[in-house]
Amino acid sequence: MKILSRHQEREIALQYLYALESQNKLIIGCSPKDIIYPVDLMPGESSDNYYFTLVEGVCEKLEILDHQISENAIDWKINRLAIVDKNILRIAIYEILFNSNIPKAVAVDEAVELAKEFGSEKSSSFINGILGKV
Repeated sequence: MKILSRHQEREIALQYLYALESQNKLIIGCSPKDIIYPVDLMPGESSDNYYFTLVEGVCEKLEILDHQISENAIDWKINRLAIVDKNILRIAIYEILFNSNIPKAVAVDEAVELAKEFGSEKSSSFINGILGKV
């Protein structure tokens, strides 16, 4: 089985966070264990479970991350943001603020790529703009 890339692990983390929020389980202290994730959907094996680290980190720092989004998304209330965009921002801001092993530029680039893959037509520029302020 092939090892997942960091990008693939971010995709999985985004899917977890989307599922948690869709089920109203995305709260401070939540965990990927709070939902059932079909292992069959994973395209490979994680070398260090980075997707799990991201989800737990976002859940642990949710209040701080959402505050950062609210502070920098001028004229946007966080509850009005698309779930995908909001969770891409949470992952990227978590990496920027709390993971010194990931260069900030990489976190931003990855978020923009995720937005292009999973967001709307305008998501990537919106996310890039917010992360530029963070």
